[in-house]
Amino acid sequence: MVRWWVGLWAVMIGLVWCLGWGNSAIAAPAFTDLSADEQVEFQQTVEVLRSQAFDATNQGKFAQAETAWSQLIELLPEEPALWSNRGNARVSQNKLEDALSDFNQAIELAPDAPDPYLNRGAAYEGLGKWEAAIADYNHVLELDPNDPAAFNNRGNAE
Repeated sequence: MVRWWVGLWAVMIGLVWCLGWGNSAIAAPAFTDLSADEQVEFQQTVEVLRSQAFDATNQGKFAQAETAWSQLIELLPEEPALWSNRGNARVSQNKLEDALSDFNQAIELAPDAPDPYLNRGAAYEGLGKWEAAIADYNHVLELDPNDPAAFNNRGNAE
């Protein structure tokens, strides 16, 4: 059961979008501003959505996975793994430009994490942007000199 504030938040976002204020940002209530019961419910909602996202991915239902990752991003926009995972769901649907945006956001939030660079490199490969892909794989190897996927992907891109 979703609390009233989640519904209110969704309505407010819908109103902003309908009124053409799409560039405005409305943040979810800060976790610490929630009561103890609301915090528990928030955490449960996040766990349900994560489970849905991973289950959909494992079943090859990438559009459903993308929806679940998007819902999680609405709740936790500062979590780089969520952006990277939604990017992966988008790559699986050949939405490569949208995936690049997600990977770029993940990199902005966590510039020292290798996975978003590795994932972005794969999206660049899909677009035939070989040099950009190789640059991302090289960066992964700067962050983690023993990453086997980066070596493999770089070899494929070369």
